[in-house]
Amino acid sequence: LFNDGLLPILLPKFFRELRWNTGREIAFILYHVWFIATANYVYLLIWTSTKLSWAAYGQMCLYTLGIGLFPIIFGIALRQRQLYDRYHKQAEDIHPTTPEKPDESILVIEGKNDKERLELPARELLFLEAEGNYVILGFERDGSLQKEMFRSTLREVMDQLTDHPSMEQVHRSFSANLDRVVRVSGNSQGLQLHFDESDLAIPVSRRKAPEIKGLLEQTVRP
Repeated sequence: LFNDGLLPILLPKFFRELRWNTGREIAFILYHVWFIATANYVYLLIWTSTKLSWAAYGQMCLYTLGIGLFPIIFGIALRQRQLYDRYHKQAEDIHPTTPEKPDESILVIEGKNDKERLELPARELLFLEAEGNYVILGFERDGSLQKEMFRSTLREVMDQLTDHPSMEQVHRSFSANLDRVVRVSGNSQGLQLHFDESDLAIPVSRRKAPEIKGLLEQTVRP
């Protein structure tokens, strides 16, 4: 309960879906091994005649790791491969379409601080990214990716864009301009959206994936 329930709440940055990778999964599993070894040693101290010894405690940790090492490595490799195959196949089944009537209006986005104001054609706005108490606005200008940071929340910025259905929240921390998505890729971390020839990749949450697939394949945005 503590490891799988409270830890993600206490350490949200470590467990953030966007940053979760094989290395963090290995670290989390090794923490579980240490936790089990410690619990076993405490049990021995309380219920048996075992006396406290750092050497014995170290041996208990190594013993527990030795028993679980092969299953851990095999399990991680198998899980990563299964996730990769699943999301790679999902990505191949998604075919973004060009909307019949692209949004050609002008967007105006304002932050909480003075002079935080961005005015640009709707097509040029590519994504929004939540970063603490700020939002990063990613947009295209003169053929290159530009970024500005406003003091605001992702929800507050999205509330300013309710008249622009091409902007859709695709992840807890990201919104994307679906009119500009040309390709969808997938790996063990999930689905990613790509714009034109840019290397930029915007993650899609697992919960939102079916909805985003449907929207990308519609020629008329809702």
